[in-house]
Amino acid sequence: MRAALATHPRLEGLGLATMLIGQLELRAAQRGISTLRLGVEPDNHRALRLYEHLGYLKISESVASWEAERADGSRFLYETTTVEMSKPG
Repeated sequence: MRAALATHPRLEGLGLATMLIGQLELRAAQRGISTLRLGVEPDNHRALRLYEHLGYLKISESVASWEAERADGSRFLYETTTVEMSKPG
């Protein structure tokens, strides 16, 4: 399963991402999922620090893409490199 997680800039630093990730980890464990993986852009230093603090380890880099929306509502394919991270359960 893939999902995206982002915190609005005005709400950063309140522990919301930590809480959401904690709930995700709890639900994954309840379903018997033993390893979690995520990808984060290498220039997102704040998120990298958070994930490392939560026990995620860097395992590789990969190219990722997804459909995104511009401010005018038009859609485009966003492509980037991501740092792949994993946390054993």
